[in-house]
Amino acid sequence: MRYSLIFLTLAFGFPLIGSYLGALHPLGDSLAVFRWHFAFGLMVVALTGAIFWRGKRAWWLLLALPGAWIAVGIWFYGLKIGTASNFDLIVYQKNMSFRMLDTGPLQQDILASRAGIVTLQEVDAENISLLADLAESHPSQAYCDFARVGGVAIASSLSRTDMGSICIEGEGMVALQVETAYGPLWIVSLHLHWPFPYGQAARVERLLPQLEALEGPVLVAGDFNMVPWSHTVRSIEGATDTQRAGHLLYTFPMKHGRISLPIDHVLVPGDYATEIRRRPLLGSDHYGILAPFTLPR
Repeated sequence: MRYSLIFLTLAFGFPLIGSYLGALHPLGDSLAVFRWHFAFGLMVVALTGAIFWRGKRAWWLLLALPGAWIAVGIWFYGLKIGTASNFDLIVYQKNMSFRMLDTGPLQQDILASRAGIVTLQEVDAENISLLADLAESHPSQAYCDFARVGGVAIASSLSRTDMGSICIEGEGMVALQVETAYGPLWIVSLHLHWPFPYGQAARVERLLPQLEALEGPVLVAGDFNMVPWSHTVRSIEGATDTQRAGHLLYTFPMKHGRISLPIDHVLVPGDYATEIRRRPLLGSDHYGILAPFTLPR
């Protein structure tokens, strides 16, 4: 029994520690996706050891470490809720899915939400008609080709500035600067590949200088294919002086909904955390995100 618990402690403990090392190697971010699972598994092992060997304080210490991380995580990621009663703009973030054939329900939901900014991913030949359908209500638009699953796009009811748009073709990024009541705002629609062993880390390294070069307030929204506590998301927040809006939302259901990942995010400028809401699938495999936010004054 004792050796089995020691083995399980190592089996959960080493990946848990590795999940914090994304800055050293991309494998760390891949492990970060399952950090909660490793922490919970380690807690179960430690609790079992504490029950069977009541005199061994080490088991209680081992129980406290992942327990403390889970408690902090629930507070910071699960309960980070601001007020949506006073806001400047609303963002509607959506990975449309290249399989979406009927964009009508999504268009109706966007219009009903009164979102002035729409960020889209997996925009392909089958669903790009949504941009034309939104042209009257959201005339400022930008599209950039990405991969076989489709490109990235932005649509806004705000007027574009003379800076126009930036397309990083093949890299999953498009940026559009619009004029707000408080000055220019860069809007970025982002789509990243899956993490290690896929090419997410290398792509982020190429995109960070492009993001850092955007002057003034920046809003980043998209399908990051990565959890918010990862090195990848923190790097993008640092490059754009943004923070994740609102509480944790699980946006990508897998295995018929039995597993879900929080990989779609809205990063807002300044230090204002909004109350965000999850929108229906509407023919996609990703839930949408609706995020009211306040611009820096």
